Amino acid sequence: MEQQVVAWRSYTFTSGGAASCVSASPPVLNDWTHVVCTAKNNDSLNLYLNGLSAATTSLGGLSLWTGGSDWWSCRISGGTVANFTGQIAELAIWNKKLTNLEIYALASGARGLPPTIQGASLIAYCEMNNAADGVTLVGNWGDYTGTPTQNRTGAPIGKNLDLPLRADALPTANMLANWKADAISASNNDPLATWVDSSGRSQDGFQSDNGRKPVYKTNVINGLPAVRFDSQFFNIPITLFGSATAAEVYAVVKIDSEPPAAADLTGLWTFGGQNAERMHYPWSGNSTIYDNFCTTIRKTTVDPTPALTSWRVYAARSSSGNWENDLDGVNLYTTASNTFQSATNSGNFIGKSLSGSPSDYWLVGYIAEIVLYGSTLTAAQKIQVLNYFNQKYALGIT
Repeated sequence: MEQQVVAWRSYTFTSGGAASCVSASPPVLNDWTHVVCTAKNNDSLNLYLNGLSAATTSLGGLSLWTGGSDWWSCRISGGTVANFTGQIAELAIWNKKLTNLEIYALASGARGLPPTIQGASLIAYCEMNNAADGVTLVGNWGDYTGTPTQNRTGAPIGKNLDLPLRADALPTANMLANWKADAISASNNDPLATWVDSSGRSQDGFQSDNGRKPVYKTNVINGLPAVRFDSQFFNIPITLFGSATAAEVYAVVKIDSEPPAAADLTGLWTFGGQNAERMHYPWSGNSTIYDNFCTTIRKTTVDPTPALTSWRVYAARSSSGNWENDLDGVNLYTTASNTFQSATNSGNFIGKSLSGSPSDYWLVGYIAEIVLYGSTLTAAQKIQVLNYFNQKYALGIT
């Protein structure tokens, strides 16, 4: 009878015996899967598949067992031995627990390890890239960490695999607009009449008033350009949201001072939502972020702990019955009291928060990139966006 493969299983020994966690769904046979297992004393055992959490088991007060003399990557032992049948392209071992974003970076990056997670904590890295096709690997499977090569017995068979690169990119499904400074063709300090939308929907930002044109700046963040705002702004077409019934926005942004020097220097954008209550990033009086992104009632969120004078990824999402905002992937505020609204009284803007009275509110700072979606993203898509920005702009988000 053919054995049925029903799940992935992460397994470890602790001071209290064996512990394991099991995925809810079976592996996809004859297809490549990125698998990560993590474990931490008195914490948990975790299993990740293709960059996302698949199972967790609490270890309570148990500590990991670190005795013995061998690490086995392709079998388990305990009374009986269960060997692995399949193919492995890469294997890496750390002596720390990787973060969710580090794990996603591993799963979504090109073959090899992202530079941000190479270092002293990486104790073994084996890559099947030098073996000839079909050669029996007796003895060693090369360890490229710089530590002494570890003996690996069991004679696996080498196989040359031209695995496709897993490109870091933004999700494209339901993308409404993508304004990025590195897509602008300009010279340093040029005033900008247009900020081209890279989504393909032609939602270009535009400004004909010479006194209100934002300025292009080179080599601002990780060698890349950014757009400078100082009481300048872009108009965005009123066709921006189309027929969307939910929306989510991300911006790589940095402001000059926190709190801003004056009340009218607290704006960021106007995207849908109620105009009578302005968006403040943050308010000059208490550094609280007030946001009316695609909602009928402005949300009073929080005074975030990370400094907004450093580069941050700010995000907001709105749908019927839910509104949230995040900073660097960490949730700031959530409410179920929300009605989605994409129409505005006077249009959409980048660089100012429109006010019916008494005045407009302006951004004083920089924006490197904004991406806007006509839906709320899945957990996988959110991590993909954050990883894309983190890698592109070297933000150091963990």
